[in-house]
Amino acid sequence: MYLRDRPNIIFVGRVIPNIRIDDLIKFFHAYRLKYNADSRLILVGAYGGFEDYVSSLHELVARLGVQNVHFVGHVSNEELTALYNVADLFLSASEHEGFCVPLMEAFYKEIPVVAFSAAAVPDTLDGGGVLYENKDPSRVASIMQAVLLDEVLQDQIILSQNAALERLM
Repeated sequence: MYLRDRPNIIFVGRVIPNIRIDDLIKFFHAYRLKYNADSRLILVGAYGGFEDYVSSLHELVARLGVQNVHFVGHVSNEELTALYNVADLFLSASEHEGFCVPLMEAFYKEIPVVAFSAAAVPDTLDGGGVLYENKDPSRVASIMQAVLLDEVLQDQIILSQNAALERLM
């Protein structure tokens, strides 16, 4: 993997409050301001029953003035595969996860994962990916930049993710 001029940051999962899409938007905003204004945030997942939350997320995007935030919604398996194929980083801020299948999908697609260390996420990652414990947007943005810029680090992350995936299988 290499750093594209326009890196694609992806999140896959239901768009509901405990998943903290608002935090992802704040992290992405900090990343765009400090590191790469041409990056994109791709948010994939259903939001049925949570239209008010999605509306508040659109308001947050507008208030921050952050561009290139794409709410894709529910997609087919083929579309999901295509979105994973263009992703450079999987970013998660969820505060309440059980076993999070999209993390394993990102592992399988060899996309570096950066995830908040909460609930079952550390157990799911099983030593793979990168965990963060501080939700300061500037700090998370710097982690994102480090992962996206450093090919050696990317390779180490992918190796750790592959090992965790092997243990799971």
